[in-house]
Amino acid sequence: MADNFFPGPPGHHIPGPNSFGRPHGRHEEVRNLNQYTGYFTTPEGDFPVSVVADSIKEAAKILAMPGVFGEGVNEPTTIKFVKGKIAVTIPVRTIGFRVVIDPVSAVESGAYATPSHADVKNGTEVIFTAHEPFGWKFEGWYKGDQLISTEKVTTIEVYDPYSSLIQYRAVYEPAFEWRNGRYLELGHGWYFDFKFDGWSNYVGKLVLHQRYNNDAPATDYHFVITNFDEVEGTIKVEQDASVVQDETGGFTGKLEHSPVGYTLTFETGIEALGISEDQVLSLKWVADQTYS
Repeated sequence: MADNFFPGPPGHHIPGPNSFGRPHGRHEEVRNLNQYTGYFTTPEGDFPVSVVADSIKEAAKILAMPGVFGEGVNEPTTIKFVKGKIAVTIPVRTIGFRVVIDPVSAVESGAYATPSHADVKNGTEVIFTAHEPFGWKFEGWYKGDQLISTEKVTTIEVYDPYSSLIQYRAVYEPAFEWRNGRYLELGHGWYFDFKFDGWSNYVGKLVLHQRYNNDAPATDYHFVITNFDEVEGTIKVEQDASVVQDETGGFTGKLEHSPVGYTLTFETGIEALGISEDQVLSLKWVADQTYS
């Protein structure tokens, strides 16, 4: 029996006798594809249908598309390779993509990915970069439920034979840690500089840069950490006696991880600084801070 027709992915076809190797305008290009024949079994016998595609896997997808054969027959029983390197004139198709961050709470901590969206030629290789914020570990790049790569910087071929819009997911998982550094207090704009792993003869050091508005200079208050339980998050600090400063006294409190960094709950307040008992401050890690 003669072949029925030569379908392909959107824009893929077997060219006529005068069109081999010759593009037709700037929106078309010539590609070398393979010819495959799929055989559909019916009560009247086996019917062949030929297509062109990059691979037999791609040909199987095309042959299973609705309308390729008749009603009641969904896919061929066999597919055979016929010929390679057939010059096919196809339209140059653009495809859009966008990247979403999963979960959303990672975005609140500063997670983002580049590029976030773009329109490219279908099949273009694009370098994607995931930025890992404090408290989160990058898990991988996904297209739907399919894991593409676990590398923060990776090259992905932006390609889809059917859709004109692709969504990729940059997936993160919590990875909290006690980290030295500078934390922005989100309520007042104060800065807390923590050093958890030793300072002089103490467990650590804390410097509070207290500022009530952007026009006024910050006032620094120096404390030493006399006790810190990493498991429970309990912390006790005393005013650093080696620094000449206003008298404030110390405090005890509890540090707990939050999506953006820590929450610091004061068990005892600091009246001189306007911090009351049971006050809760939200601290977001913003930078490394090295103490001399």
